Amino acid sequence: MSHRSILRPALGSSLIALATALAAIPAAAQQATGSFQGNAEVVFGAVEIIDNPGITRIDIYDTNAVIDWTPNDTTGTGLINFQPAGTQAIFNGVEGNFTVLNRILPSNAARAVQFDGTVISQIQGANSTTTGGTVFFYSPGGIVIGSNAVFDVGNLGLTTAAPVVDGNGNWYVNNAVQFSQAVSGTAIDIQGQITASQAGSYVAAFAPYIAVGGSIDVNGQAALVSAEAGTITFNPSGLFDIQVSV
Repeated sequence: MSHRSILRPALGSSLIALATALAAIPAAAQQATGSFQGNAEVVFGAVEIIDNPGITRIDIYDTNAVIDWTPNDTTGTGLINFQPAGTQAIFNGVEGNFTVLNRILPSNAARAVQFDGTVISQIQGANSTTTGGTVFFYSPGGIVIGSNAVFDVGNLGLTTAAPVVDGNGNWYVNNAVQFSQAVSGTAIDIQGQITASQAGSYVAAFAPYIAVGGSIDVNGQAALVSAEAGTITFNPSGLFDIQVSV
């Protein structure tokens, strides 16, 4: 079993002890391949990332987090197989509800990334876990949700326009996300299955081009916004305020 833990400073002795313990794991034990095929850097928030063969678990201890992923595929062409079929990634809110922005940043920014596994977001309770949390994925060259992919999440955002993050790591401000300029022609292509079954959930895609050949099943609202820049406000009423600037 392999662990990779990246924690925000000054979070208390218990988390410092955890980080120390994980750092002591031999390097040879840290080579297991998880679900997401890339290296992670936690930019904001308290997050622990645990890799086992075929499974990546992201434990989130904050209400807000930002994670940068660098795909392992740095020399190929075409789609980057960021999440292979048959693997599973689990976003787990240890301290309750959460929002997390995953910025997938290939060395060649023009290459799109593909998900073909299972992505789950959940909130961990005292005796059980429930579907929940808000998970966004951004990649500048495009995102493909492959035909084998299954997303079972609280709320989901997919975009090729970088969400604006301030110096304190805030990007989901007053239920709004501001999208900076996307590269013209980039696309979100949904071929798999997306489910957001909690009452009041949403699924949002923001990119110059959006294609849906798969399914989106949401117990709330879906917004597919074909634009290069703008802002979406996700109102508690379940409606969207959409402003397109480009």
